Amino acid sequence: MPPIEKPDLNKPVFNVFPEARECIIHNRCPCCKKVVNNGTILLKDVPRSELSSPFKDALSKKEYSISGLCQNCQDELFG
Repeated sequence: MPPIEKPDLNKPVFNVFPEARECIIHNRCPCCKKVVNNGTILLKDVPRSELSSPFKDALSKKEYSISGLCQNCQDELFG
């Protein structure tokens, strides 16, 4: 699986919320702090309780590349 593009950390929002920038750098959702499976981590190294759900579709992957939100948080935010 090719890696999913991470958000552009040069966006002004990440200057306002530097903790979100750090989460994304470390493959974590800036909202819930769970590990996001974006194709760049080894899942065997992550406890299941810290792992977010896989992305459902291309639109969810696109949203991740904009906001950094995992599938679980996207589901909560967008219903």
